[in-house]
Amino acid sequence: MSLTAHRRMSTEILLHHCIRGTLTKAILEDLLEEGAAIDHVVNFTCPLWILMTKRNWHGSYLMLQYGASPNVRILKQSIFLKAISFAPPFIIDIMLRNTNLDVDAKDAFGYGCVHYACERNDPVIMQMLLSDPRINPISTATNGDTAMDILRTTADFNLVQRLNMHTLIATTRRNARLTRV
Repeated sequence: MSLTAHRRMSTEILLHHCIRGTLTKAILEDLLEEGAAIDHVVNFTCPLWILMTKRNWHGSYLMLQYGASPNVRILKQSIFLKAISFAPPFIIDIMLRNTNLDVDAKDAFGYGCVHYACERNDPVIMQMLLSDPRINPISTATNGDTAMDILRTTADFNLVQRLNMHTLIATTRRNARLTRV
């Protein structure tokens, strides 16, 4: 069997274990050693996305620990953005620790991570994102919506206040950079 065929078979076995919910640390390590592609996208899905949609948080955690990228795009949206909609905070925390995370990722409509967090209306997720200095709380979607526009219709008053504070801080920082000589 050629090396390419062997890798393809290892990747298919990885997908199979993700679908069946039988992925363990030992199996993942063996398959990666055999050359399985951890971020392989086939039929609009990949191993990490399969585990996340099945709410298999242990498997998702393992995949992220072993290098699965939250930047993989499934149907024009990164797994990171999808995760913000429904994943538990510890999964999002692991993603935020990834130094290669594309925190500026947008979906097909220009919505970013703060937009998704506002839609989810979860103060823990919102605080995690707003505490990360890489994330821009004042990004605008293609239609002109800001995160604040979403919050005004979905959130409680405390989340609106928190985003207002971070927006003010981000605007102040941006203005300070623009006025430096």
